[in-house]
Amino acid sequence: MEKALCIIGFGFILLACMPISIQAQVLYIVNQRLDTIPFEMIAEGRNLRLNVDQLPSSGRFSEIRSIQLIGGDLEIQYGLADKNIVKDSKLVQFEYIMDEGGNRIIPLEYKTRTVPDPADLRSSKLIWQDALEDVLEPNRKYKLVISRSLLANVDCTKEMPSYTIRDQWPHYAIAAGGVSALVIGQIYRTQRDDVYDAYTTKWVEGFSSADAKPDYDRVRKLHKQSKDWTNVGLVVLTADAVLFTYRWLSIRSKQKTYKKFCDPNVDLGFERTFNPDGSIASSLKLTTTF
Repeated sequence: MEKALCIIGFGFILLACMPISIQAQVLYIVNQRLDTIPFEMIAEGRNLRLNVDQLPSSGRFSEIRSIQLIGGDLEIQYGLADKNIVKDSKLVQFEYIMDEGGNRIIPLEYKTRTVPDPADLRSSKLIWQDALEDVLEPNRKYKLVISRSLLANVDCTKEMPSYTIRDQWPHYAIAAGGVSALVIGQIYRTQRDDVYDAYTTKWVEGFSSADAKPDYDRVRKLHKQSKDWTNVGLVVLTADAVLFTYRWLSIRSKQKTYKKFCDPNVDLGFERTFNPDGSIASSLKLTTTF
């Protein structure tokens, strides 16, 4: 009986926990900007040096700390400028490099990667592997175009998150189950007290221990059932209250993030770029402004 009640209580808690684990993984772009960074490849003897006159400003976006050519790879060191922004590999991405002739070279997907900095949890490197071999030539000028995004756990294309009755009703159902368990526990407690009164009456009236033993055994059984059901009810109600409060605070946090980063004027547009083979690549860009 006790194991069955524990399973019931655990089932209620698991049911309430499932939506949390699913929703916690979703991130959305709440703002995005493109940066064009002119640079020059300078030959110094057998060595090549990448010279950048000025790095783009950061604001709320990831701070571009350095752009270097290391071992033939183009590396961008960046860090999070806003502590409220979630760290993700899509915060900074290569779009293309434009040469002096206006040609746009888009990196192949498998040649770009993001490497976190183990010494700084809010810093990472974006690497374009073999950029020197594939694109860059000595004593030439280029323009590097990158995109920087703000990612958060709110979707700016939808309405501001809210905690509606539809979201709350599972908690009410769970609370009803917890209250029901408490009521059942109280019913067993009342029966226990009645049987105990009958048990003590038999002792007062001089009944033998053999005659009183069935009542004694039943009192013990009813006491255990009352305790089990009461404990399950308390566990379910406590867990439900904690989860309800957690979700309410989570929604409040999302509402603050939504108000901070989401603009009602959402711009959905296409950006077209030319691939190395001459074909045109179209990409859908979601941007907001603030």
